Amino acid sequence: FATPATNGQPSQQLFVTVQQAVAAGSTIAVQYQVPEQRSAIAPQIPLPRVDVNLADDRNAMVVSWWLYAAGWCLAICCPPLCIIPWCATAAWYFCRPSQTRAARVQQ
Repeated sequence: FATPATNGQPSQQLFVTVQQAVAAGSTIAVQYQVPEQRSAIAPQIPLPRVDVNLADDRNAMVVSWWLYAAGWCLAICCPPLCIIPWCATAAWYFCRPSQTRAARVQQ
């Protein structure tokens, strides 16, 4: 069926699915809520600015990989100590603000 044209919007084709228990030719009441018309201009929300240069991002990536490798070396030599560099790397990453983490794509 087609919805009525309202608020300057053209009619839309809608389809309704019913259960098999409904007999063919039956009348079905359907409610349709007309969507509100939104203004063409959306309010501008200032985005947070994060200054992360590529060199800092690369340095953080290199340090993270070295700590990861050190953790594996400790896992071979002294397994209980391997958790220290791995936790340090995770804490170093996750203790930063989420905007900084999102800006550092290499780390």
